[in-house]
Amino acid sequence: MRLRPMLLVSWTILSIACSFPILAMVLGAAAWGGVNIALGIYLFLATGGIVGLLAGFFAAFSRKVLFAWVTCASAIAVAGLSAIFAGAFLFDRDGSVPLNDPISFGSVHAPILVFYSLALVCSCVEALLYFPKARKMQAL
Repeated sequence: MRLRPMLLVSWTILSIACSFPILAMVLGAAAWGGVNIALGIYLFLATGGIVGLLAGFFAAFSRKVLFAWVTCASAIAVAGLSAIFAGAFLFDRDGSVPLNDPISFGSVHAPILVFYSLALVCSCVEALLYFPKARKMQAL
């Protein structure tokens, strides 16, 4: 079964939109506490992940495997960051911060775990959709 390119593009748009809160939180942490080596890696993965997800627009219509690999790797990077942040929030938060601690991102007000979960799920599905399959794709 071949997925329609417009479905892939729609999912790419959703994944990019869900990964922006992760980038905003990494940038906020860097601005608040400075940049060390771990946060530098997070910054690299977050910005590279969002820029790499833009390759999904080309991968949906192209048969070249390079775009699919870049999109898949970027989605895995964003999913990994989402899982790291969700785990840190669940297990390393102060006891006075409730699990349903709300955060505002634009006009959207939701618990912070909702943003992490959406980014994780959307990025995992994006990685599965763009994982280069054993179909006839050109190498470069």
